[in-house]
Amino acid sequence: MENRTEEKNSGIPAGVAELPAELRNLMVRLMSRGAINSQDNEEMFNLLLTRRELVSSYLQNLNLKVEINAEKGIAFIHNYRRDDEFVEGEEISDAEFADRSRKESDDLFLISSRKLSVYDTIVILVLRKFYHERANAQGESFVVIDVERIKNMLVPYLREIVSTTRDSKNLNGILSRLQEKQIVRKLSGEDEDRYQILPLIHYVINVKAMETMLAQYRALAESYSIDVSDLKTDDAGQV
Repeated sequence: MENRTEEKNSGIPAGVAELPAELRNLMVRLMSRGAINSQDNEEMFNLLLTRRELVSSYLQNLNLKVEINAEKGIAFIHNYRRDDEFVEGEEISDAEFADRSRKESDDLFLISSRKLSVYDTIVILVLRKFYHERANAQGESFVVIDVERIKNMLVPYLREIVSTTRDSKNLNGILSRLQEKQIVRKLSGEDEDRYQILPLIHYVINVKAMETMLAQYRALAESYSIDVSDLKTDDAGQV
């Protein structure tokens, strides 16, 4: 009778373990924000490192996969696809391949892709370029950029981009969205027009793809006198 009463009161079937509150909060944070940064919440990040196998198992049942970089102090989630199960060089039968493909086709995903404007894409690309130059080439661990420098970096790729009110609003808008995604962090106080570029941007797009896309956008800007800020493009990468 006690077991039935406990099951009714908790809402959890007998034999199913309830996660501790700190682990539930950890997974809610990951799913709601998409990422965790040790600079913002060291305690929660350390908990993830300690219980990564359990967290990964629970999230995989929701078609989510968690990626952790302990050295950079970041963790983020993305859709878990059956292709992730394939190991390079692995030999599988046609039947197993068909079964895995069928499972993926039946899956629903919590993270949906969205379209970015060309303007937003180029902002992300120049931030990625700046981060690569400072963090990788010069070894800086705290990469900071100001709004004016971002505007100047956009000039070769977009026309009439530096001073208009609309473009300032566009830039502030994309920076706010990137801050929500924990790709940048706005510095407070006297540095309110400066942003720290967070290590998560490393995973948005790789350096080779970044350089290719920037070269293409620059060639486009030089060849055509058009305002590309209203055009659409696929995401530069998924966070």
